[in-house]
Amino acid sequence: MQKLKVRLFGLCFFSLFIFYSFAQDFDALTRVQKRVVNIEAAVSEVDIFISAYDGDTIAYKAELSAGTKLSIVEHKKKLRFTEIKPASGKLFIYVPKDFLLESCRILASHSSIKIEGIKAVHFSVSGNFNRAEITGSRLKNSLIALSNGSLTFNNGIVTAADFCLNTSTAKIQIAEEKADCNLFVTKQKCEKFLYEGEAYTDKILALSPSKPKKFISMSASFSDIDLGFSAPLKEPAEKFDKYGVSEFGPKPSPNLVNNEANFLPKTGTSLP
Repeated sequence: MQKLKVRLFGLCFFSLFIFYSFAQDFDALTRVQKRVVNIEAAVSEVDIFISAYDGDTIAYKAELSAGTKLSIVEHKKKLRFTEIKPASGKLFIYVPKDFLLESCRILASHSSIKIEGIKAVHFSVSGNFNRAEITGSRLKNSLIALSNGSLTFNNGIVTAADFCLNTSTAKIQIAEEKADCNLFVTKQKCEKFLYEGEAYTDKILALSPSKPKKFISMSASFSDIDLGFSAPLKEPAEKFDKYGVSEFGPKPSPNLVNNEANFLPKTGTSLP
C-alpha cells in the first residue's frame, strides 16, 4: 500500500511538472494584436514551426543561435520575420484554433518547415533545400514551389492548389473527394511518379470531372512524386454564415459566355 502511495505521488508530481513547464513555455510567447491576420517569413537556416493553440491572438517565440538575429515587425495586419544578419535556430508561430489567416507566406532555404492545423485564404511555401511538412490544414489558394527539397502534404483545398517541384521528393495527399477535383499534372524526367499508389509513365495526367469544385495543378521535373487523395478533413472545419457564404470568401462567379444573359428575361417571358 505504501509503495502504491509513493507511485501515485510520483505520478501526480510528474504531471504537475509537465503542466507547469508547458504553461511556462507559453508564458514566454510574444503575443501580437488581434488585428494581425497575415504571416510572412523570409529566412535561411531557420526552422519554422506553425501550429494551432488555445490562445486568442497569434503568438511567437524565436530560439536562435548566439550572435544571430531576426527582424520581427508587427505592422497593422501583418507579422513579418526577416534576417538582418545570418541567422540560425528555430522559429515557433502559434495561431489560435479555428482562426482564419488572410495569408501565410514562407520563403526559406536550408530550413525545416512544419505547418499543421491552420486555415488560410492565401498560402505559399517556396525555396531551395527545404524539408517541408504541411498537414491537417485547410487552404483556399495554395502554392508550393520547392527545388532540391522534400515535401509531405496532406491538406484540404477550398479552391486551388499549385505545385512546382524540381529535383525533389514529395508525398502529396489531397484531402478532398476525387470527384470534386480538376487535376492537371505535367512531368519531365521524373525518377518515379506514383498516382494513387501505381506507377504513372505518361507525361501528362489530367482528371476532368464535369462540375469540379477544386483545381489542382502540378509541374514536376527530375523528382520522386507520390500523388493521391485522402479522406476529407473534418477539422479545422470550413464555416458558413446564415446565407451559405464561406468564411474563405464567396466563390468566383461562373465563367459565362455572355454575362448579360444573367440580367435578361428567360426565353418565352416578357418584360414588365
